[in-house]
Amino acid sequence: MNTLNKILITGCLLVLSTFFAQAQTHLKIEVSTQGAGLGVFFNASEQVSGGFAPVNFPEDVYGLGLGVESPLFYRTETQGENKFTLAPRLSYEFHATFLIIGLAARANALYYTNFEKGALTFRPEVGLTSRGSVYLLYGYNLPLQNQELVPTRHQVTFGITIPSIDL
Repeated sequence: MNTLNKILITGCLLVLSTFFAQAQTHLKIEVSTQGAGLGVFFNASEQVSGGFAPVNFPEDVYGLGLGVESPLFYRTETQGENKFTLAPRLSYEFHATFLIIGLAARANALYYTNFEKGALTFRPEVGLTSRGSVYLLYGYNLPLQNQELVPTRHQVTFGITIPSIDL
């Protein structure tokens, strides 16, 4: 690896560490048509509370997420073997909250693996949210390789965010 690559990687890591240090950390628990998911969400939005207002509108919520998904069952592949599939996930999500129900969007980069081969997958999702704490999303998996590792193309996810775990 040349010196320029090392400098770029170090710079990116410093920027990300600054972001993660300033963000509020939340735990996410999800159930989907593929299986279960668990992760952390780094809320980068500034939460403004207090003040006197006749109507208190919630703030928007956005930030980065890290997690893992698993299809809770063993997949039967073309060779007839049963292999457990796991998918680490990096995501960016935005919850636009207004009144009680708002809109949510999330972009995911996943790497499905059965520990022998992998499938890099992109999944955009849209749906409804209640202040970012409870959400229902629809997503469509776009595998870039080894499509047989991705359990389904269409996915519906129900999730709960448990706020502010201090690390």
